[in-house]
Amino acid sequence: MLEYALIVGRSLETSLLTLLYAFILYFSLISIIFLKNFKTAMFLGDVTALPYLILSLFSFSIFAFGFTLPILSFSMLLRYGEKKSLMFSLLISLLPIVFFPKEVVIYLIYLAAVSFLYYLYLWSINKKGKDIVGIASLTILRPFMKAVMEKDSKPLDNFFEKTSEEKEIHIALIRLDDKILVIPQIHFGIFGNQGSARLPYKIEGEIKDAIVFHGPGSHEINLATAKESDRIASILKGRIEDEKEWQEAVFNGITFHNIGNFQATRLDFSKFSISFLERPNFGIDDLPEQLWEEIIKYNNFVVDTHNTFLSRDFDKIEIEDLKEFLREKDREQAKRSYT
Repeated sequence: MLEYALIVGRSLETSLLTLLYAFILYFSLISIIFLKNFKTAMFLGDVTALPYLILSLFSFSIFAFGFTLPILSFSMLLRYGEKKSLMFSLLISLLPIVFFPKEVVIYLIYLAAVSFLYYLYLWSINKKGKDIVGIASLTILRPFMKAVMEKDSKPLDNFFEKTSEEKEIHIALIRLDDKILVIPQIHFGIFGNQGSARLPYKIEGEIKDAIVFHGPGSHEINLATAKESDRIASILKGRIEDEKEWQEAVFNGITFHNIGNFQATRLDFSKFSISFLERPNFGIDDLPEQLWEEIIKYNNFVVDTHNTFLSRDFDKIEIEDLKEFLREKDREQAKRSYT
């Protein structure tokens, strides 16, 4: 608010009310555009007011509107896209020139140059996205920004539904007395309510006494939408209630293993095992999804405990050691080899 008071004071000091009228027109236009998000209008007004005041000392205040044109345009990207947001911001930045008729020609050239450079910048960003993943960068960015800034998840859901791939996944269900252990081949991302971020809560909400663990894998195995999380939770509930789906296994005890930089606490059963992995010295976060090949083949399941911050990424030797550990079918042999 201080900037606005200074603009009024500066206008009265110089007896140039056109200075005040031009800013009022500009601020009124951005307030209409961001009527439902007035904080953004206030931010843009603040960002413009400071250079407007400084340039007024040199009789160039009108150029402040062009100076902040890229920020104004970027603020409208979510709603209007690149071209429309640039057109609207250009129009808003242009209208205050009615109060400065002597600067029309030079201001038009200035606005054209700023708009061209800004659009060139957007083009270069989009080109990088197309070169890497075949999709313009801002096409990817807009749904994320809308989900984070406006809490609107529909555009992001639509984007992932269009770009996602179908994949066969595995989910381990283990009943221990009245508890159900769930280890899905699904990563709990992206964030908030998007994708499979809330899958553990949905499963535990649907299934009494369920405990969901994080298996190997990162964001490459996120579910596309929250609806998929609901569907999977419902499917698992039906499987658990069907007694024909269960197979009996004998519990053989708990063993402890050192596998290179990893430590494993393993629950051994007659038909499978569950290893809770830690990596005390370097942290553990999102083990590679490729481990699932050995997990499924040998029924040796893995829980990524996420109990220490990842300070160094996994190397090939560490992952190969884990694979070798999972390949051991003979529990006693594995104990002798890795303990």
